[in-house]
Amino acid sequence: MENRKVVTKPTLEEDKNHGTRGFPFQIYRENYRQYPMGVMDLHWHRELELDLVTDGTVLFKVGDQVRCLEKGDGIFVNSNLLHLARAGDLTKNTEHVAILFAPEFLAPEDSDIFQEDVLPFLRDRQTGFVVLSGKIPWQGEILRLARLAARRFEDMSPGRKLEIHADICQIWQLLIREVAREGKQEGNQMPQERTRQMLAYIREHYGESISAEDLAQAAGISRSECFRCFQQYVGQKPFSYINSYRLTQAAKLLRTTDLSICEVGIRCGFNYQSYFGKMFREAYGQTPFAYRKSGGGTG
Repeated sequence: MENRKVVTKPTLEEDKNHGTRGFPFQIYRENYRQYPMGVMDLHWHRELELDLVTDGTVLFKVGDQVRCLEKGDGIFVNSNLLHLARAGDLTKNTEHVAILFAPEFLAPEDSDIFQEDVLPFLRDRQTGFVVLSGKIPWQGEILRLARLAARRFEDMSPGRKLEIHADICQIWQLLIREVAREGKQEGNQMPQERTRQMLAYIREHYGESISAEDLAQAAGISRSECFRCFQQYVGQKPFSYINSYRLTQAAKLLRTTDLSICEVGIRCGFNYQSYFGKMFREAYGQTPFAYRKSGGGTG
């Protein structure tokens, strides 16, 4: 089966267009066996996302919150929110349908509808995600409409785009009404924005010396808050993530350039060759030389 990965920019924003300018709406059918270790890596995008679990169990991590979704459940994820997903059991087939649409798919940005019924929801920094269960009537209706939109998307005959738009508008109406009434939203987006700023700093300066103070300053927070954000949103300590990212970049250079191994290490922030070799062996099971000689296909 095809080996897939989530491609991101330095800020962890997904580097992919979803839909077209004329119809900013897209459906994906995801099978977790296509992803290394059954994990769709941490990323974010400005599109709103609605996921429907169609087989197996999926663990969704949105911000610092983890939710376990079974077959038939769903989750709505707001714009610009860090999230990842992993298969609950690698021995079983796990699939979900992802529906992504730009906020302006609902209504033009200069319209009263967008200003009154879309923008406030996007700007609400306390609004994160909503887990959807078929056992709750209004949530079950959202799931039904989402499945209907997904089926329509597979047969784009004349009039289908209008029907899909109507389905998504009904979903949005239910969502904003019930979230406002019941306070079902979860998650806070502000710490995630700070985390994204620190991740961007690492990806822009990974070849240099980076301190916790540098990261904290990049996000305008304290050193202790820097460590807290990494632990909650990335699941690693800052320096573990820095080393992991440096090693990923080093492996890429070994595969794609003729730079000496020493130069690769230095470019990726490893000033001592012995330390670079030790860390690389731990991560890839090979020395940098053996990795390059094998073409990077093992380890």
